[in-house]
Amino acid sequence: MLASVRRTLGFMTARERIRYVVYVAIRALAGLLDVFGIVLIGVLAAVAGTQIGDPTAEPIKILGFAIPRLDEQALVLLVVFVLAVFAVKAVIAVALSKALTSFIAVVEAGNATKIANYILRSSLGDVQKYSKADVQWAVTGSTSAAFTGLLNDLSTLITEGVLLLLVGATFIAINPLAALIITAYFAVIIVLIQ
Repeated sequence: MLASVRRTLGFMTARERIRYVVYVAIRALAGLLDVFGIVLIGVLAAVAGTQIGDPTAEPIKILGFAIPRLDEQALVLLVVFVLAVFAVKAVIAVALSKALTSFIAVVEAGNATKIANYILRSSLGDVQKYSKADVQWAVTGSTSAAFTGLLNDLSTLITEGVLLLLVGATFIAINPLAALIITAYFAVIIVLIQ
């Protein structure tokens, strides 16, 4: 797979490669909003679970920070804020996916045009060596597989992998034992599914 990725990136100009890397990096960094939202959900659950029923409960500490006592109105505002974080992340993710997909489509179209020009500007004898299906595959199918398929899959793999690492690191920072138990649980599920 790495050879295919290198080959596909090799067909792109340096500027196109830079734009691709920037799109993927921004998409991966947008995962920080997911982590922030997850932490806020944890804060919300901890506050709601301890402070609502017991007015004498001590303030909750998360990563060494004491969370002040919140009343019902503040909890509602916290819920709205959590929803806003996830909504902003969703809008950013959709916008970046659209931008990346459009960019890859332009790159694919440009390379398909190069292939078509190469084939059609060859001598008649060279063109006759290829069947209609070969030419069609070279111009449409191969570029679609190389660019749309491979580059979109690669960007998804990178962004979701970064999100997994960010969420895992957050769980480890908050509670290493719980993170280990959760990891073992999901590892068992993955093995059973296989």
